[in-house]
Amino acid sequence: MPRGHQMVRAKRNYVPKVKGCFECSQRRIDCDRTQPSCAKCVAKGLNCSGLGLRYRFVDDITSSEGRRRARETLHQHLASPLPSDVHQPGTKDAAARIYACPESKSDIYALLADHEKMSMSRNTSNGRTDLSFPSTSPIQSDWAQVSSSTSSSPLPGSHHEPDLIATPPSDLVAAWQQYCLLHFSNHIAAELVVIDDHQNGWRYLILPIAHHDELVREAVLSASVFHFCATVEEKVFDPNIIYNNAIRGLRQRQNLDAYDTSGKQTVLLALLVLLATVIVNGSSDFPTVFNLLEAALTASGGEAAVEAGELGVFLVRQIRKFRGYAAPFLSQERGVTRLSLTASGGQEAADGWDCFKSYHALHPEYNQQMSLIYDLNQQACDIYVTRASTGLNGLPSSEPVAKFIRTLEMLPPSSPGEHILVFAIFIVASESALREHQQYFTNVLLRHYQRNGFANILTALQYLKRSWNKQGTMQDWTERLPQMQVLVV
Repeated sequence: MPRGHQMVRAKRNYVPKVKGCFECSQRRIDCDRTQPSCAKCVAKGLNCSGLGLRYRFVDDITSSEGRRRARETLHQHLASPLPSDVHQPGTKDAAARIYACPESKSDIYALLADHEKMSMSRNTSNGRTDLSFPSTSPIQSDWAQVSSSTSSSPLPGSHHEPDLIATPPSDLVAAWQQYCLLHFSNHIAAELVVIDDHQNGWRYLILPIAHHDELVREAVLSASVFHFCATVEEKVFDPNIIYNNAIRGLRQRQNLDAYDTSGKQTVLLALLVLLATVIVNGSSDFPTVFNLLEAALTASGGEAAVEAGELGVFLVRQIRKFRGYAAPFLSQERGVTRLSLTASGGQEAADGWDCFKSYHALHPEYNQQMSLIYDLNQQACDIYVTRASTGLNGLPSSEPVAKFIRTLEMLPPSSPGEHILVFAIFIVASESALREHQQYFTNVLLRHYQRNGFANILTALQYLKRSWNKQGTMQDWTERLPQMQVLVV
């Protein structure tokens, strides 16, 4: 070879890189590409992601930059207060302490103390966290006071609800709103039915409408943001802003005579979701929201007038259900009238609790659990009616409470439908006089709170603690129950 000439290496043929699973790439080893899980991951006990595309989606937002933009959009939207909103400093820090799940049993007392301080600050502050308007029967006068805003807006141009679609276009709502709608679907909708299945109307009926109707969307967002605030440490926005936006939207649609059946159903649906909101946040707005719902139903022509279609059937069934749950928290008279039907049985009782009946037929595999749940609910109603009828003359009896506990322990933890027993557990806990029974119900309610994060359970525990401390003063707890102004369900 002549001096000065170098041998040129032959160009190697291109061989495409063989890609394996993400887990092997992170460990910097060659993946054996076994499907569906590679042998090397299986040998190490790792959850192999396989060979397909790996989407870096977190809660339906595609990247850290996308999540940052979504958070900024959410914060900008929520940082714009209503003209009359005056928010007190320190509210967010207190809310963070209220909604944090206790790490141990001893933490519950500090948790309830913070919750009580927060409730007092709401009632005494100049800024309005909870609505404080009276509820009367005429719906026009109710909605005239429903918002602190003095401005009034014209009726919306369209009186027709858009058709339901199975998969709404995602470009109709902002990214942060999609996040909140998904949060509602995952964490709230399942708590509002006996069994969470494909027929859960809180998911497959309400959410498609929320994509199209702004009023329903604001109501869903209010419930979602209140619940979401319980899961984050940093409180950078006030969920009451969205809540007040929903109230303002109701005010704009107060003239129900201007709407057809579909439009009336939409207003009723928004009120129903707001009722779920006051369950989630434990707000004292419950009596007003519920009375608005009943007044709107009356103004719409009653159940028969709005029961058209699948949405109408869902509305009527949910209103009947909450009518039974809400009765003892509104007045003793209404509580006795409604719960005595359940205690005695009969067709009217079945109509009031037909959610049990429907799921009993839909899921025969859960017949045993459904029977126990209905029996527990009936026992609670019987205890309430007995206490209300005897009043101060009847001494506390531990046997009905003990029977309820024995029946409840027959239901395994995390059984289908167990979450709807919060109402019955609270009613029986109010009757309990023995310290061991009171501790038992405290632990059970805490377990339900740690599962769903609904603040109304904290209010219930706070109320029970005060009630148990006053048992020597001979007061009828069924008379005092409406003073809570919170729906425990």
